[in-house]
Amino acid sequence: YSTYKIEKGGSESFYPFVFNDIMGLDTDKGVLVGDVKLALRGHVKDGYTFDPESKLSKGDQFFKDSPSNNDKVHVLVCVVPASTVSLITDEAVRKIREIRKEASDLDGGVQCTGGHSMNCIFPVKNYHEENNGTVTLTH
Repeated sequence: YSTYKIEKGGSESFYPFVFNDIMGLDTDKGVLVGDVKLALRGHVKDGYTFDPESKLSKGDQFFKDSPSNNDKVHVLVCVVPASTVSLITDEAVRKIREIRKEASDLDGGVQCTGGHSMNCIFPVKNYHEENNGTVTLTH
């Protein structure tokens, strides 16, 4: 579970949001739906390594007992490479639907339904640098 802050012009000040990244939903070795639900509620600390065999639990050093509003997820994005869309298993779709339902139950404002309407799909170019120098993304 990695948290990324975006600097404002390299001045040690940051935009008022962060990105959190988790491992994929692969059926055999992907993140457990229960762990995603905990992350949505803000219970997962930065640096946690998801275990596909067992869910994070209270008492673990990476479990946040009393998350603040800033720890909670307010926007949920599921990224699927266009080249693998046809390979998504029924189990992965089930996981996505279960996570979407949890987000909706948390008043996450999720509007897409299971099949995701076209207005909810946003193709994104994957790049590190743009030639004109206006966009630079680093890891």
